[in-house]
Amino acid sequence: MSTEDDLRRVMEVNYVGVARVSRAFLPLLRSGLSSSSFPTPPPRIVVVASMASKSPMEMGAAYCASKHAVRAYAAVLRLEQQVPVCTVLPTFHRTPLLSSGATAFDEFFRRASPEIQRAYGGHETVMAKKLAFSNLAHGLGWDPQRVVDVLVDAATSPNTPPREIPVGLDARYLLQLLCRFSPAAAEASAKSALV
Repeated sequence: MSTEDDLRRVMEVNYVGVARVSRAFLPLLRSGLSSSSFPTPPPRIVVVASMASKSPMEMGAAYCASKHAVRAYAAVLRLEQQVPVCTVLPTFHRTPLLSSGATAFDEFFRRASPEIQRAYGGHETVMAKKLAFSNLAHGLGWDPQRVVDVLVDAATSPNTPPREIPVGLDARYLLQLLCRFSPAAAEASAKSALV
């Protein structure tokens, strides 16, 4: 339900920004990787995507697509550049993004065409989803310090970090299993969380 401007803005910030910064640092990373006096920790790129890149959220097309683009870009960097890349995949954490999600439902719905509004079930359905999202944000949101700790560890560990690190208990157990064994179940789970 994102507008064209929303889609461009979200892709610019979440994906294009990551790509630009990564590309700017690639020459420095490559020189560190080829150096005989290997620095500690070894050079690597750490990017933040989201579990939404693996399990889509209704009304989250732009966000999910942008985070999926970050995951794909990280995978390509690993292949093409031979640079260690770690993608951190947080789930619901108590951040301004999560707390503003309920307000975003109002905004998206208000700007949507009548056809789109009908496709999403009308005003009452969207308001019920908004309430569910708000309750989810306040009830399930994890401490954002955990994401910070994972990012610092991934960037500074003397060992090469894994390719992807899910952050949040729900990410580590439920969504990883759902996405690995049944993408359809992951989509159904994401949809039912907002009903």
